[in-house]
Amino acid sequence: ERSRNLRGKVFDKTIKSTVEWAGLPTTQYSANMAKGGSGGGEATMRYSMHLFLEGKTPMGLYFTLATVGLIILNIVGFIMSTVQGFEPSFYESIEQLEDVSVMFFTVEYLLRFWSSADDAEHKMIRSNTRKLDINMTRLSWCTSFYAIVDICSIAPYYFEMFSLQFTKAACKGEGVIIDLPAVQFVRIFRLLRVMRLDGKYLEAFTVFDDIYREQKELLFKSGFVGAAVWVILSGANWWAERHNPAMEGKMDSIGQASFYTLCNLFGEFPLVNERGPAGKVIAVFTAAIACAVFGIFCGIFGGAFQDHASKKKEERAKQAAEAGDDGLKDANKESEPILVDGQMQSFVYKVVHGSNSLGWLYENVMLLLIVANCGGFVYGSQAHVAANKDVSKILDALEDVSVLVFTVDYVLRLYAAGCHTEYAGLGRYNYMTRFYPLVDLCAIAPFYLTSLTALPDINTSFIRALRLLRVLKAESYFKSGGFFTIVDDIVYENRDVLTVTGFCAVVLWIFFSSIMHLLEKDNAMMATPDGDHYYKSIPAAMWPTLLNLSGEVPLSDFTVAGRVVCGIMGIIAVGLFSIPVGIIGDGFADWADDQFGDGDDAEDDEDAPVVNRELASGGTGSVYNFVEGLNGAGDYYQTLLFYLVFATVFQQSVETLPDYKAAYGTELDTLERVCVAIFTFDYVMRFVTAHHDPAFKGKALPWMRYLFSFYSILDIVTIAPYFWTLKYPGGLVDQYDEALRMLRLLRLLKMDKYIPSITLIDDVFRNNAIVLTMTGFTASVFWLIFSTMLWMSEQANTMDPTDNGVTQGMRFKDVPTAMSYTLIHLSGDYPLLDYTL
Repeated sequence: ERSRNLRGKVFDKTIKSTVEWAGLPTTQYSANMAKGGSGGGEATMRYSMHLFLEGKTPMGLYFTLATVGLIILNIVGFIMSTVQGFEPSFYESIEQLEDVSVMFFTVEYLLRFWSSADDAEHKMIRSNTRKLDINMTRLSWCTSFYAIVDICSIAPYYFEMFSLQFTKAACKGEGVIIDLPAVQFVRIFRLLRVMRLDGKYLEAFTVFDDIYREQKELLFKSGFVGAAVWVILSGANWWAERHNPAMEGKMDSIGQASFYTLCNLFGEFPLVNERGPAGKVIAVFTAAIACAVFGIFCGIFGGAFQDHASKKKEERAKQAAEAGDDGLKDANKESEPILVDGQMQSFVYKVVHGSNSLGWLYENVMLLLIVANCGGFVYGSQAHVAANKDVSKILDALEDVSVLVFTVDYVLRLYAAGCHTEYAGLGRYNYMTRFYPLVDLCAIAPFYLTSLTALPDINTSFIRALRLLRVLKAESYFKSGGFFTIVDDIVYENRDVLTVTGFCAVVLWIFFSSIMHLLEKDNAMMATPDGDHYYKSIPAAMWPTLLNLSGEVPLSDFTVAGRVVCGIMGIIAVGLFSIPVGIIGDGFADWADDQFGDGDDAEDDEDAPVVNRELASGGTGSVYNFVEGLNGAGDYYQTLLFYLVFATVFQQSVETLPDYKAAYGTELDTLERVCVAIFTFDYVMRFVTAHHDPAFKGKALPWMRYLFSFYSILDIVTIAPYFWTLKYPGGLVDQYDEALRMLRLLRLLKMDKYIPSITLIDDVFRNNAIVLTMTGFTASVFWLIFSTMLWMSEQANTMDPTDNGVTQGMRFKDVPTAMSYTLIHLSGDYPLLDYTL
C-alpha cells in the first residue's frame, strides 16, 4: 500500500511537471484532477496532451507551426516529384521525407485518438451512469472532419506498402515494380490540416453548409433547370452535328456532346469553327439565353456567400463601435495637415496637393507629363522607332525633363509632408514607406539605375519598363481617393472571407491539378506546339487547370475521366473562384454608394425636364402628330417604322451571303428602295415639323437645331449614301458601297425612341462619371502594365500555337502589338495559352 501510494505521488508529480511544461494553468490541472477520480493522473496527462496537440499551450503552438511547415514541405515535395529531369538523389530525398512525415503523422494521429476522450466537442456521456464514455467519444472523434483528413493523409502510404508486400507474396518473392499514382494524389489532403492553425478557418468552411441549408430549395430548383437545359442542348447539338465530318466523331452521341455543351454553357466554344449552320444557331442560342439560365446556380451560391460576408462585416463593425475601437486601419490614416498662411511648407503643400489655383495648374501639368511619358515608352518599344535616331533623341530628351520634374516633385512632397504631425522631422521616413511616396520614388529610380555604370548586367528592358510605374502617380490626383487604396480597404474589411476563399481556391487548384496530371499525362492530344505536354507534371498542369477554374476551356480533347473532372471544375469550383472577385466588386459598389450616394435621386427626378407630348395644332401640327404617333394613324405609322428597322437589318445581313444575294438580289434591292423611301419621307416630315418638337419649340432656328441633332444626323448617315450612288454611279461612294451599306445598321439606334436603352446607358454614364473614370483609369493602368510584362516575357517565344507561322514572339514583339492580345486576356478569354514560364 505504501509502495502504491509512493508511485502515485511520483506519477502525480511527473504529470504536474508535464502540465507546467505544456503551459497549462494549475487551476485547470486541479479541476481536471478532481474530475479524474482514481484515474486522475492518466486523465490529466491525456488532457494535457489534447491541449498540446490543439496548439492551446505555448509549446503546443510551436508544435502546430512545425506541423504546418512539414505539411507544406510535403505538398511541395509531392508536386515536384512529378517533374522529370532532376537528379535521382532528389527523388530519393522526397521519398525519405515522405517516410519521416508518415511516421510523424501516424504518431500524431494515435496521440490525437488517445487524447480525443477529453475533446469537449465529441464528448459522449453514458445515460445510466452519467459518466464519460471514452470509447464512444473516441469513435465520435474518428468520424470528425479533421480525423478523416488525418487518416487520408497517411492512408496512401500504408496502402502502397501493403499492396507491394501482397504483390510480392503473390509473385513468390519475385521483384515486381508497381505504381499506384491513383492514390498518391490523396496526399494533398494534408493541406487541409493547415486549417488547424486557426479555428476561424473551419468555422468559415461551415458557411458552405449554412448556405446549402438556407438556399437548399432554390439550389435544387435552379440545379434541376440547369440540368434540364444541359440535357436538352446536348441532344440538340448531337442532332445538329452527328453527321458533321469536321467534328471527327466528337458528337456521335449525346454523352459525347454533353461535355462540349457544358463548355458552351460556361461561355466557352472550343469547336465553334467546326460547327455546321444548325450547330451555330444552337451555339448562338446557348450564348444568348442558356448561359444565363445555367449560371443561376453559381449566382445563388455566390450571392449567398456575399450576403454572409456583409453580415460578418456589419457584426465586426458593431463590435468595434461598442468597444470604441475604429480598427487597426485607422492607425494608418493620415492626420489632418496643419496649414499656416504665409508659411513656405504650407504653401508647397497646397501646390503639390492642388489646393489652390497654382496647384490646379501644377496637377494638370504633371498629368500631361505622365501621359506623355507612358505614350513615349509604348511608342519607343517598336523596333523601327528605336532604330530612328532622331525620334530616339526626342524620347531621351522627354525622359531627361520628366526625371528632373518628377525628382523635384518627390523632394517637394517629402518637404511638405511635415504638415502632418506624424511625418514631422524624422517621421518623414514613415512617409517614404507609404504607397504613393513609393510610387513617386519608383517613377525616378529607373533613370538613376540605368545611369549607374557599375551595374553592367542590369536588364535595361526591365529597368525601362519600370518607368511605367509613373502612371500610378496619376491616381494620387483623384480627389475621392485612389482605386488601389480603396481596394486595400475592401480587402482589409473582408479579410476573413477572402482568406478562406483564397485558401479553398489554392486547395482546389492543387487538388484538380494533381487529378488532371494523373488522368491526362499519357493523353497524346495534350501535346504542346513545341512537342512538350500540358500535363506532364503537376506544376505544368497547374496553368491549364487554373484557366479551367476561372471558367476557361482552352483545351478540350480530354479523356472521358478528364472531361468529367473538367465538368466538375466548371460547375463547382468556378463559383468558388468567382467569390473573391464578387466581394471586391460588391465592396467597391458600397464605397461608391457611400461616396456619391443616391439620396438625391428623388430630387433629381423631380427636377428632370418633362417632355410635353401634347397634340400640336395647325396644318404642320397634324403632320407632327402623325410622325410622332400621337393619333390613330400615327400609331400605325410608328409600328411600320419599328418593323422597317428590323427589315433593313435583315436585308443587310442577307446581302452578305453570296448565294442568297445571287438568288434574291432583286427582292432585296426592292426592299431597300421601299425602306429608303419611307425613311426619307420620315426625315423630311420631321424636319418640316421641327418647330413643334418640345426639344426645339420656342427656340431660335428650330430647323437648324433639328438638323444637327443626334437622330437627324443618324437619318442622314443611313440614307445619304443611297442617293449619292444614284447621282454619281461608279464614284467614290459607289466604290466603298459595301462598307457604307453597313451604316444602315445604325438604324438600330432609332429603336431607342420606342424602347429606351441608349438614353438609359447615357444616364448611367452621367450619374456614375467619377466611379467610371476611376475604374477606367485603373483598367487602363492594368492594361498597359500587363501588356508591357507580356512584351518583356514573350518577345523571344518561338512557339506557334495556331500553326499559321505566327509565333508568340511576333504577337508580343512590341507593346502596341501586345496590347490587343492583353486586352483579350483582361476580358477573361485565353485563346492562347502557350506562354513561357
